[in-house]
Amino acid sequence: MVRPVRWAGRTNDRGMATAELAVALPALVLVVSLLVVVVGAASDASRASDAARAAARAASMGTQREVVVKQARQLAPDAAVVRLWVDGPWVRVEVSAAERHWGPVPMPAPRATAAALLEPGVVP
Repeated sequence: MVRPVRWAGRTNDRGMATAELAVALPALVLVVSLLVVVVGAASDASRASDAARAAARAASMGTQREVVVKQARQLAPDAAVVRLWVDGPWVRVEVSAAERHWGPVPMPAPRATAAALLEPGVVP
């Protein structure tokens, strides 16, 4: 009868996968939660940029100020602040969104500014 050879110093590996999973799972949860917050912040920045550009374009064509601000708020992230002003022949729009937090760590608040040249004949 042949017996299996036991290697010196070899221990039982039973339960190692469970221990490794217990160590790796919290790290995976942290990475995924950070990724969700970063993607959300990037989405807010993109929406703020789109809102600022669309509002500047509409204001440069002579659309009423209230309508421009309302449209920008619809395109911007929730609780965004929209500023609109005329600077010489330019109309400028700034959209500032609220910052996101990853636990106690704040992410930078998205802010976008766009400018458009007033169309001929448009009075600010």
